[in-house]
Amino acid sequence: QSSLEAECATAPLPGVCAPLHVRPRPDVPSLRSHSQQFETCELCGPSPTLSHMYPASAKKAAKAPTKGKGNPSSSAPLPEWKHAKAAREGFRINEMKMKNAETGEVLWHCGEWDHRRSETSARIPKAILNCRVVAREISFSSRESMKALRMKQNILFDGDLLEEWCFDFGFVIPGSTNSWEQTIEAAEQSEMIPAETLSGNILIETEFFDGPNLISQSKVRIFYV
Repeated sequence: QSSLEAECATAPLPGVCAPLHVRPRPDVPSLRSHSQQFETCELCGPSPTLSHMYPASAKKAAKAPTKGKGNPSSSAPLPEWKHAKAAREGFRINEMKMKNAETGEVLWHCGEWDHRRSETSARIPKAILNCRVVAREISFSSRESMKALRMKQNILFDGDLLEEWCFDFGFVIPGSTNSWEQTIEAAEQSEMIPAETLSGNILIETEFFDGPNLISQSKVRIFYV
């Protein structure tokens, strides 16, 4: 688990994001954001910490052919640009959820998300703005290993950059399905921009990286209903 300090007052959905709480510009106090990640693979099952992931990857590596004399099937690792291309092709967002972190009630859910579209839209219930703490969860799969998966999100309001969020996931086991959750503490109700003003005017730009290499990019326009 890693803790992040973010100079932001939105809670965008991962990859396909949805801002929850936006304070009026230009003064936007920081919020505390907490991130958890879990990986599942056929070797070790679900694992809540990175320390549990490495033994599993070591087991998988031990079964793979090793480079050296006497092993005609051995091959050199892929060049970085080829691995990045393979990671892009093997990355998939399975589903996303937003829920009241205090009650566990799911307020918004989307499955089979096409994160490769240039721009899409999401309709989020207005009731989510009344939550004191909101949890958002992404389920994603990766065919390739990744050393340092991270996510960057730009929140645009009427075309202007309002906030920027950065989240680190870390190591990803090849052939794994992963759950990534963050919790966002809401701003005071008196400091929020009304839902009617935000609706249709918020655009979330989301980028996933493996270190410096871009893996996925998407834009989502948010409507509150």
